[in-house]
Amino acid sequence: MLCAVNLSKSYSDKPAVKNISLNVESGYITGLLGPNGAGKSTLLRMLNRIIIPDSGSITFKNKPLTHDMVKHFGYLPEERGLYRKMKAAEQVMFFAQLKGLTLADARKQTRFWFERLELDAAWNLKLEQLSKGMQQKVQFISTVVHNPELLILDEPFSGFDPVNVELITRELIQFKKSGKAIVLSTHNMENVEALCDCMEMIHKGQLMVSGNINTIRKQYTSNSYVIEYRGLPMAFANALWSAAEIVSQQPLHEPQMHRVTIKLAKSQTGRSVLNLINNAVEITYFKEALPTVREIFMNQIQHHKPFNA
Repeated sequence: MLCAVNLSKSYSDKPAVKNISLNVESGYITGLLGPNGAGKSTLLRMLNRIIIPDSGSITFKNKPLTHDMVKHFGYLPEERGLYRKMKAAEQVMFFAQLKGLTLADARKQTRFWFERLELDAAWNLKLEQLSKGMQQKVQFISTVVHNPELLILDEPFSGFDPVNVELITRELIQFKKSGKAIVLSTHNMENVEALCDCMEMIHKGQLMVSGNINTIRKQYTSNSYVIEYRGLPMAFANALWSAAEIVSQQPLHEPQMHRVTIKLAKSQTGRSVLNLINNAVEITYFKEALPTVREIFMNQIQHHKPFNA
């Protein structure tokens, strides 16, 4: 749906984004990750035509991105932009009309979203009278009220308690199922792992990791396995010999049940180690321990090299 090729942007000759390319597809959530100052907000603003790249190109549905096309976008900036003296519902309807809705449709959609996000009581209240969480809901509704084809969300969970995080998460999943394209910039790695299909990790304005999350996790495998077994720990350890190192071990609630994490020697495979221990103990669970998005992120940012646990 949205394709960016070799985007670059500098401020006072200081590069903020350097030759970043990405594809955003319908029915997928793309996570945008990076530390503060990595260039995430600059990239998102370029995708919204708020700022124009120094070089590179952006297309929407295979056509060069224009200002009119941005009406089909829903953009939630990190720096929220609501009018504190304006009533909540009036404000949402105002933004909806800016995106092309008639007043009647704007009112209808605003009513729908206020009821859906349990915000009815705020209809005639000014923004300054609302809690931070309620203000964030109004901002989110302003982003989606015109039923955009593409959502670009910068820290959408900021200011929400766990209940409302679940509420917004539910809506994002529904948007994905309906075929909308979503770009989600967040510092919450667990949200990325739970919600996103793809991720784009940037650091110092450059793209470091890009692609399907499951594929990336497999690519950066640590050659570790999680095993649950019934039997004696000594028998398990003796069966391993020098084929693997026991990283951690803990008893489970059932008698003689244990969970261990092992790291294989370079000459070993999961199957070869399974064969070694299968006669010594009863194996009930055996699965490769793939690195989390957080582990990949921290290793990339701290060491600037491919993840290797």
